[in-house]
Amino acid sequence: MIKLTPRGAGVTASLVVLIVLASILRDAYVAAAAVALAFIVLLDYFEARRLEKAECTAKPSSVKKRLWVWERDSFEVELECQGLDGIEGAPAWLKASLKGCSKTCKVLFEASFKYSGSYTTSSIAASRRSRLGFFSVHSKVELAVEYKVLPEALYWVIAALGLLGFRGLGTGYYGLSIGALRSSTGEYYQTREYAPGDSLRRVDWKATARTGKLMVKEFREEAGGGLALFYDSSCMGRYTCDKVASAALSVVIAACRERLPVVVFEVQEQRGYSYASPEAALAHLVSRVLEAGVVSDADIYEFAQPLTKSEVERLLKNLALRRREVSRVRDVLVGASRVFYVSALAKNTGFLLDVVDEANRQKTRVSVVIPAKPWLDYEDLEQAYRAYLTHENVVSKLRALGAEVVEWAGLSPGTTSRNLSAY
Repeated sequence: MIKLTPRGAGVTASLVVLIVLASILRDAYVAAAAVALAFIVLLDYFEARRLEKAECTAKPSSVKKRLWVWERDSFEVELECQGLDGIEGAPAWLKASLKGCSKTCKVLFEASFKYSGSYTTSSIAASRRSRLGFFSVHSKVELAVEYKVLPEALYWVIAALGLLGFRGLGTGYYGLSIGALRSSTGEYYQTREYAPGDSLRRVDWKATARTGKLMVKEFREEAGGGLALFYDSSCMGRYTCDKVASAALSVVIAACRERLPVVVFEVQEQRGYSYASPEAALAHLVSRVLEAGVVSDADIYEFAQPLTKSEVERLLKNLALRRREVSRVRDVLVGASRVFYVSALAKNTGFLLDVVDEANRQKTRVSVVIPAKPWLDYEDLEQAYRAYLTHENVVSKLRALGAEVVEWAGLSPGTTSRNLSAY
């Protein structure tokens, strides 16, 4: 398709004015100028027609990649496309920038995603200009791009299965934990390298000077202290469902590392369980995440081989049998030194406020872990704005009640690139 550029529109307007003046004034010089300008415009139009027939080709012509939802990716494509002025028609998750042209043009594509899932596009549009810039031509370029974007919850499920001793997944701990889970006082546990989120008050300066790296001290919770997790699985869409599941799994994984007794209260079902071991609590939580469909069967098959999904579910169920039911909020809070409430604030706000109020009466502080930007689940701007206002109002009320609000932004780029090689 050939279109006039702003420059071409200006030249065409000037040509019309000259033609009108030539017909009124009957001036030979004005008429000659009009003819000359018309000839130049016509030549540039034929150049645009030539560009329209000339194909644009991309090398490589297809890109297929897989990455985690929090990661960003970029790749470079060489375009053989005469007169290339820019790239149009790329989807919102794929940004293109023209780096320069000689015989071929180099285009840098940058991909980023809000949600997990499959993202594909089969072509882009190349914007081309005629030699004098009076006309623009849009040409289709065959470029197949496919991304498989893995949810953050899958990362935490893999880490959990590794801690539970599933074959082929190892027993290590992957990723980050919520810094509030560790105490800054109590029994000294170990010294380790600083990680994002650690308090600078726990820096071990002697170890830092000795190793040349920033080191921090870890402390166990006071004896007798346990962890209570209120897990509200209600969510608005792919973003919040993924974040809520990830945060809940991260909390219980950290409890397993610290060997803390765990009570999990499921807000949607209004029931809770005290587990004989933190691993049993983790097994139950993994099974709940799988039942909710936050992680797909295909992803589980990929990382859990040679176990089948049914074998995984059976083993998780056997682990989760070691528990006793806890029905009242007061009983959940008794004996807990750390209380976490994981929610997207989509529903059950009244229950959340009641939990914080009861914790205040028992002089126990609640850490409310929420998705950083829950309104991203809404495509409609008005709905997103209403969700933002609701989110801010609830957060303000929680802080007024003395609760600690932790915004779960997710993992950062580069967190898992080295960890995936373990599989």
